[in-house]
Amino acid sequence: MKIILVLLLSACVLAKVSHHDKALQKTFLNWMTEHGKTYSNAEEFAHRMEVFATNLEYIENWNNNPSSTFTLAMNQFGDLTHQEFKDRYLNLRFAQRPKNTDPALLNVKDLPDTWDWRKLGAVTAVGNQEQCGSCWAFSVTGTVEGCHKITTGKLVALSQQQIVDCDTTDDGCDGGLMDNAFQYVMKNGGLDSLACYPYQGQEGNTCGYNKSCCVSTLTSFKDVTTGSESALQAATYLVPVAIGLDASPFSFQYYSSGVYYDPTCSSTELDHSALTVGWGVTSNGTDYWIVKNTWGTSWGMQGYILMARNKGNSCGVATMASYALGCNDC
Repeated sequence: MKIILVLLLSACVLAKVSHHDKALQKTFLNWMTEHGKTYSNAEEFAHRMEVFATNLEYIENWNNNPSSTFTLAMNQFGDLTHQEFKDRYLNLRFAQRPKNTDPALLNVKDLPDTWDWRKLGAVTAVGNQEQCGSCWAFSVTGTVEGCHKITTGKLVALSQQQIVDCDTTDDGCDGGLMDNAFQYVMKNGGLDSLACYPYQGQEGNTCGYNKSCCVSTLTSFKDVTTGSESALQAATYLVPVAIGLDASPFSFQYYSSGVYYDPTCSSTELDHSALTVGWGVTSNGTDYWIVKNTWGTSWGMQGYILMARNKGNSCGVATMASYALGCNDC
Protein backbone atom coordinates (compact mmCIF):
# COMPACT_ATOMS: atom_id res chain seq x y z
CA MET A 1 0.00 0.00 0.00
CA LYS A 2 2.81 2.39 0.90
CA ILE A 3 4.54 1.79 -2.45
CA ILE A 4 1.29 2.47 -4.33
CA LEU A 5 0.84 5.77 -2.48
CA VAL A 6 4.42 6.77 -3.26
CA LEU A 7 3.91 6.03 -6.96
CA LEU A 8 0.69 8.03 -7.04
CA LEU A 9 2.42 10.95 -5.32
CA SER A 10 5.23 10.77 -7.85
CA ALA A 11 2.72 10.97 -10.71
CA CYS A 12 1.04 13.98 -9.13
CA VAL A 13 4.25 15.99 -9.03
CA LEU A 14 5.70 14.76 -12.32
CA ALA A 15 4.93 18.05 -14.05
CA LYS A 16 6.77 20.00 -11.34
CA VAL A 17 9.91 17.86 -11.65
CA SER A 18 9.89 17.40 -15.42
CA HIS A 19 13.57 18.41 -15.61
CA HIS A 20 14.41 15.14 -13.90
CA ASP A 21 14.56 12.13 -16.16
CA LYS A 22 12.72 8.91 -15.50
CA ALA A 23 15.91 7.20 -14.34
CA LEU A 24 16.32 9.70 -11.51
CA GLN A 25 12.67 9.34 -10.51
CA LYS A 26 13.03 5.57 -10.38
CA THR A 27 16.26 5.86 -8.36
CA PHE A 28 14.61 8.17 -5.85
CA LEU A 29 11.52 5.97 -5.48
CA ASN A 30 13.71 2.92 -4.95
CA TRP A 31 15.70 4.82 -2.35
CA MET A 32 12.48 5.85 -0.56
CA THR A 33 11.31 2.24 -0.45
CA GLU A 34 14.69 0.97 0.77
CA HIS A 35 14.78 3.46 3.66
CA GLY A 36 11.08 3.56 4.47
CA LYS A 37 10.69 7.22 3.54
CA THR A 38 7.33 8.95 3.11
CA TYR A 39 6.39 12.61 2.72
CA SER A 40 3.33 14.53 3.82
CA ASN A 41 2.48 16.18 0.50
CA ALA A 42 3.48 16.65 -3.12
CA GLU A 43 5.51 19.78 -2.41
CA GLU A 44 7.64 18.01 0.18
CA PHE A 45 8.12 15.06 -2.18
CA ALA A 46 9.33 17.39 -4.97
CA HIS A 47 11.65 19.28 -2.60
CA ARG A 48 13.23 16.12 -1.23
CA MET A 49 13.72 14.75 -4.71
CA GLU A 50 15.56 17.96 -5.63
CA VAL A 51 17.80 17.58 -2.58
CA PHE A 52 18.39 13.91 -3.41
CA ALA A 53 19.39 14.80 -6.98
CA THR A 54 21.89 17.41 -5.75
CA ASN A 55 23.42 14.97 -3.28
CA LEU A 56 23.60 12.20 -5.88
CA GLU A 57 25.40 14.52 -8.29
CA TYR A 58 27.92 15.42 -5.55
CA ILE A 59 28.58 11.73 -4.86
CA GLU A 60 29.05 10.89 -8.53
CA ASN A 61 31.40 13.85 -9.09
CA TRP A 62 33.47 12.88 -6.07
CA ASN A 63 33.82 9.27 -7.17
CA ASN A 64 34.84 10.34 -10.67
CA ASN A 65 37.81 12.29 -9.24
CA PRO A 66 40.89 10.08 -9.74
CA SER A 67 42.71 11.75 -6.83
CA SER A 68 40.11 10.68 -4.25
CA THR A 69 41.43 8.28 -1.60
CA PHE A 70 37.96 7.12 -0.60
CA THR A 71 34.56 6.60 -2.18
CA LEU A 72 31.11 7.95 -1.40
CA ALA A 73 27.74 6.24 -1.74
CA MET A 74 24.10 7.20 -1.34
CA ASN A 75 22.73 6.25 2.08
CA GLN A 76 19.88 7.01 4.48
CA PHE A 77 20.78 10.72 4.54
CA GLY A 78 20.05 11.23 0.84
CA ASP A 79 17.06 13.57 1.22
CA LEU A 80 18.76 15.92 3.70
CA THR A 81 20.64 19.07 2.81
CA HIS A 82 24.09 19.17 4.33
CA GLN A 83 22.98 21.82 6.82
CA GLU A 84 20.00 19.71 7.88
CA PHE A 85 22.31 16.75 8.36
CA LYS A 86 24.69 18.74 10.57
CA ASP A 87 21.84 20.19 12.63
CA ARG A 88 20.35 16.75 13.32
CA TYR A 89 23.36 14.52 13.77
CA LEU A 90 26.40 16.57 14.82
CA ASN A 91 25.93 17.71 18.41
CA LEU A 92 29.10 16.98 20.36
CA ARG A 93 30.03 19.63 22.88
CA PHE A 94 33.65 20.81 22.88
CA ALA A 95 35.48 22.12 25.94
CA GLN A 96 38.97 22.48 27.36
CA ARG A 97 40.27 19.14 28.54
CA PRO A 98 40.82 18.58 32.26
CA LYS A 99 44.37 17.66 33.30
CA ASN A 100 43.66 13.95 33.48
CA THR A 101 46.09 12.52 30.96
CA ASP A 102 48.11 9.38 31.51
CA PRO A 103 51.84 9.91 30.80
CA ALA A 104 52.77 6.27 31.34
CA LEU A 105 51.37 4.67 28.19
CA LEU A 106 53.24 2.24 25.97
CA ASN A 107 55.84 3.38 23.47
CA VAL A 108 54.27 3.43 20.01
CA LYS A 109 57.33 1.87 18.37
CA ASP A 110 56.67 -1.27 20.40
CA LEU A 111 53.11 -1.64 19.06
CA PRO A 112 52.06 -3.94 16.17
CA ASP A 113 51.50 -2.57 12.68
CA THR A 114 47.81 -3.53 12.85
CA TRP A 115 45.35 -3.88 15.70
CA ASP A 116 41.62 -4.58 15.77
CA TRP A 117 39.59 -5.02 18.95
CA ARG A 118 36.74 -6.51 16.91
CA LYS A 119 38.85 -9.59 16.23
CA LEU A 120 39.40 -9.94 19.97
CA GLY A 121 35.68 -9.80 20.75
CA ALA A 122 35.75 -6.47 22.59
CA VAL A 123 33.37 -4.48 20.36
CA THR A 124 29.57 -4.71 20.29
CA ALA A 125 27.37 -4.29 17.22
CA VAL A 126 27.13 -0.89 15.51
CA GLY A 127 24.27 1.21 16.90
CA ASN A 128 22.21 4.02 15.44
CA GLN A 129 21.77 7.27 17.33
CA GLU A 130 18.91 8.22 14.95
CA GLN A 131 17.85 11.89 15.10
CA CYS A 132 19.27 12.38 18.58
CA GLY A 133 22.64 14.03 19.25
CA SER A 134 23.75 11.21 21.55
CA CYS A 135 26.98 10.20 19.81
CA TRP A 136 28.92 11.13 22.96
CA ALA A 137 26.89 8.59 24.98
CA PHE A 138 27.53 5.87 22.37
CA SER A 139 31.28 6.44 22.45
CA VAL A 140 31.32 6.21 26.25
CA THR A 141 29.39 2.95 26.32
CA GLY A 142 31.74 1.68 23.60
CA THR A 143 34.90 2.17 25.63
CA VAL A 144 33.26 0.87 28.82
CA GLU A 145 32.04 -2.23 26.92
CA GLY A 146 35.57 -2.90 25.71
CA CYS A 147 37.05 -2.26 29.14
CA HIS A 148 34.52 -4.60 30.77
CA LYS A 149 35.26 -7.35 28.22
CA ILE A 150 39.01 -7.04 28.79
CA THR A 151 38.56 -7.12 32.59
CA THR A 152 35.90 -9.81 32.94
CA GLY A 153 35.90 -11.70 29.63
CA LYS A 154 32.23 -10.81 29.03
CA LEU A 155 31.05 -8.61 26.18
CA VAL A 156 27.69 -6.98 26.99
CA ALA A 157 26.08 -4.07 25.14
CA LEU A 158 25.46 -1.19 27.56
CA SER A 159 22.72 1.43 27.69
CA GLN A 160 23.28 4.72 25.91
CA GLN A 161 19.74 5.75 26.84
CA GLN A 162 20.65 5.60 30.53
CA ILE A 163 23.34 8.22 29.95
CA VAL A 164 21.00 10.37 27.87
CA ASP A 165 18.28 10.21 30.56
CA CYS A 166 20.31 10.24 33.76
CA ASP A 167 23.44 12.33 33.11
CA THR A 168 22.00 15.71 34.10
CA THR A 169 25.29 17.55 33.51
CA ASP A 170 24.86 17.10 29.77
CA ASP A 171 22.01 17.88 27.39
CA GLY A 172 20.80 14.51 26.16
CA CYS A 173 19.95 14.66 22.46
CA ASP A 174 21.30 18.21 22.29
CA GLY A 175 24.84 17.06 22.98
CA GLY A 176 27.29 16.38 25.75
CA LEU A 177 30.86 15.62 26.77
CA MET A 178 32.37 12.18 27.18
CA ASP A 179 34.23 13.19 30.35
CA ASN A 180 30.98 14.29 31.98
CA ALA A 181 29.41 10.96 31.08
CA PHE A 182 32.34 9.05 32.59
CA GLN A 183 31.92 11.00 35.81
CA TYR A 184 28.20 10.20 35.84
CA VAL A 185 28.86 6.46 35.44
CA MET A 186 31.44 6.49 38.25
CA LYS A 187 29.16 8.42 40.62
CA ASN A 188 26.12 6.31 39.73
CA GLY A 189 27.88 3.02 40.28
CA GLY A 190 27.59 1.59 36.79
CA LEU A 191 25.65 1.12 33.59
CA ASP A 192 22.65 -1.08 32.84
CA SER A 193 22.61 -3.45 29.90
CA LEU A 194 21.18 -2.25 26.60
CA ALA A 195 18.73 -5.16 26.72
CA CYS A 196 17.34 -3.98 30.06
CA TYR A 197 17.42 -0.23 29.27
CA PRO A 198 16.95 -0.02 25.47
CA TYR A 199 17.79 2.94 23.27
CA GLN A 200 14.85 5.19 22.30
CA GLY A 201 16.61 8.00 20.42
CA GLN A 202 14.85 10.73 22.39
CA GLU A 203 15.23 12.72 25.57
CA GLY A 204 12.82 13.88 28.24
CA ASN A 205 12.45 10.47 29.84
CA THR A 206 12.65 9.95 33.58
CA CYS A 207 15.93 8.30 34.57
CA GLY A 208 15.19 4.59 34.57
CA TYR A 209 18.41 3.16 35.99
CA ASN A 210 17.78 -0.23 37.55
CA LYS A 211 20.55 -1.50 39.83
CA SER A 212 19.45 -5.09 39.27
CA CYS A 213 20.24 -4.62 35.54
CA CYS A 214 23.67 -3.07 36.15
CA VAL A 215 26.44 -4.77 34.16
CA SER A 216 29.63 -2.72 34.51
CA THR A 217 31.12 -0.32 37.01
CA LEU A 218 33.81 2.21 36.11
CA THR A 219 36.78 2.89 38.39
CA SER A 220 38.37 5.72 36.42
CA PHE A 221 38.97 7.20 32.99
CA LYS A 222 41.86 8.95 31.28
CA ASP A 223 42.13 11.63 28.60
CA VAL A 224 44.56 11.15 25.74
CA THR A 225 47.16 13.90 25.44
CA THR A 226 45.49 16.51 23.24
CA GLY A 227 46.50 16.24 19.61
CA SER A 228 48.87 13.27 20.04
CA GLU A 229 48.10 10.43 17.65
CA SER A 230 50.92 8.45 19.24
CA ALA A 231 49.17 8.68 22.60
CA LEU A 232 45.87 7.74 20.95
CA GLN A 233 47.47 4.68 19.38
CA ALA A 234 48.94 3.59 22.70
CA ALA A 235 45.58 4.10 24.42
CA THR A 236 43.72 2.19 21.69
CA TYR A 237 46.08 -0.73 22.28
CA LEU A 238 44.80 -0.85 25.86
CA VAL A 239 41.07 -0.45 25.16
CA PRO A 240 38.70 1.01 22.51
CA VAL A 241 38.82 4.80 22.88
CA ALA A 242 36.03 7.41 22.72
CA ILE A 243 37.07 10.21 20.38
CA GLY A 244 35.76 13.56 19.23
CA LEU A 245 36.10 14.47 15.57
CA ASP A 246 35.04 16.92 12.90
CA ALA A 247 32.38 15.22 10.79
CA SER A 248 31.17 18.42 9.14
CA PRO A 249 32.65 18.02 5.61
CA PHE A 250 30.00 17.13 3.05
CA SER A 251 32.08 14.09 2.08
CA PHE A 252 31.73 12.58 5.57
CA GLN A 253 27.95 12.40 5.21
CA TYR A 254 28.26 9.90 2.33
CA TYR A 255 31.51 8.07 3.15
CA SER A 256 31.44 4.51 1.81
CA SER A 257 34.94 2.98 1.68
CA GLY A 258 38.66 3.72 1.59
CA VAL A 259 40.82 5.83 3.89
CA TYR A 260 39.01 9.07 4.69
CA TYR A 261 41.07 12.24 4.28
CA ASP A 262 39.44 15.56 3.49
CA PRO A 263 41.71 18.62 3.82
CA THR A 264 38.71 20.77 4.78
CA CYS A 265 38.37 18.76 7.99
CA SER A 266 39.27 20.69 11.16
CA SER A 267 41.46 19.33 13.97
CA THR A 268 39.95 21.71 16.54
CA GLU A 269 36.30 22.33 15.60
CA LEU A 270 34.77 19.03 16.69
CA ASP A 271 31.09 18.15 16.32
CA HIS A 272 30.83 14.37 16.56
CA SER A 273 32.01 11.45 18.68
CA ALA A 274 32.94 7.89 17.75
CA LEU A 275 35.17 5.01 18.88
CA THR A 276 38.63 3.95 17.76
CA VAL A 277 38.83 0.15 17.82
CA GLY A 278 42.17 -0.29 16.07
CA TRP A 279 44.46 0.78 13.28
CA GLY A 280 46.15 -0.51 10.16
CA VAL A 281 48.11 0.22 7.00
CA THR A 282 46.85 -0.15 3.43
CA SER A 283 48.77 -2.07 0.76
CA ASN A 284 50.12 1.23 -0.58
CA GLY A 285 51.36 2.32 2.85
CA THR A 286 48.56 4.62 4.02
CA ASP A 287 48.07 4.59 7.79
CA TYR A 288 44.51 4.55 9.08
CA TRP A 289 42.36 4.36 12.19
CA ILE A 290 39.47 1.88 12.42
CA VAL A 291 36.56 3.93 13.76
CA LYS A 292 33.15 2.67 14.85
CA ASN A 293 30.42 5.21 14.08
CA THR A 294 26.88 5.63 15.41
CA TRP A 295 24.75 5.94 12.24
CA GLY A 296 23.82 2.31 11.72
CA THR A 297 25.25 -0.29 9.35
CA SER A 298 23.89 1.31 6.17
CA TRP A 299 26.48 4.10 6.54
CA GLY A 300 30.13 3.62 5.62
CA MET A 301 31.72 0.17 5.82
CA GLN A 302 28.93 -1.59 7.73
CA GLY A 303 28.94 1.33 10.17
CA TYR A 304 32.72 1.81 10.27
CA ILE A 305 35.11 4.30 8.69
CA LEU A 306 38.84 4.13 8.04
CA MET A 307 40.26 7.56 8.92
CA ALA A 308 43.68 8.89 7.96
CA ARG A 309 46.30 8.28 10.67
CA ASN A 310 49.57 10.14 11.19
CA LYS A 311 48.44 12.88 8.85
CA GLY A 312 48.36 15.94 11.09
CA ASN A 313 45.65 14.76 13.46
CA SER A 314 43.18 14.72 10.58
CA CYS A 315 39.62 15.64 11.62
CA GLY A 316 40.84 16.02 15.21
CA VAL A 317 40.78 12.30 16.05
CA ALA A 318 43.28 12.87 18.87
CA THR A 319 42.06 16.27 20.03
CA MET A 320 39.46 15.07 22.54
CA ALA A 321 39.90 11.35 23.17
CA SER A 322 39.32 9.45 26.40
CA TYR A 323 38.99 5.88 27.62
CA ALA A 324 37.62 3.79 30.46
CA LEU A 325 39.70 1.98 33.09
CA GLY A 326 38.86 -0.54 35.79
CA CYS A 327 35.50 -1.83 34.56
CA ASN A 328 34.16 -4.64 36.73
CA ASP A 329 30.89 -6.47 37.23
CA CYS A 330 28.33 -4.54 39.26
